[in-house]
Amino acid sequence: MPKKYRRFKKKKEQAEEASVVKKYKYGESPKKEHTAEEKREYRKLMLYLIGWVIITAGIYMTCVKLEFKYILPVYEGLGIILFFVWLVFNGGFKKPDLEKYEKPDDMGYDEFCKFIDKLKARQKKSKYFLILFIPFPLIMLIDYVIIVWGDNLAK
Repeated sequence: MPKKYRRFKKKKEQAEEASVVKKYKYGESPKKEHTAEEKREYRKLMLYLIGWVIITAGIYMTCVKLEFKYILPVYEGLGIILFFVWLVFNGGFKKPDLEKYEKPDDMGYDEFCKFIDKLKARQKKSKYFLILFIPFPLIMLIDYVIIVWGDNLAK
């Protein structure tokens, strides 16, 4: 191997050793253990989601049986509105790590604590808006599958 390539290889190996971020393969990363309070919160959110799916699916299927022709645009509109409300409350698609926020110089400590509490409250509310949003595309997807494959399954 020529010298110039050896030098490049050494620099590359040194850069890889110096990196502080440990990369894990898929499925090998350490799992975070959830506290009992977090598990209760997740169970509560799952029950809300299941209940909301049952309610919205029941309303949708009832309206389809009654031949209410505007149910699909209504559900699409509600789904889009709830998606954008969730997007605004969440502050985008990423969940910001609130512990990494630094206090600006022109902001007092109490004001900064109120700001962080406000962000935490918005993130908590965004979970519920996401739960309200999920059934709408799910129900429409199931309805489209029934429409497309329903004729083939009946034969």
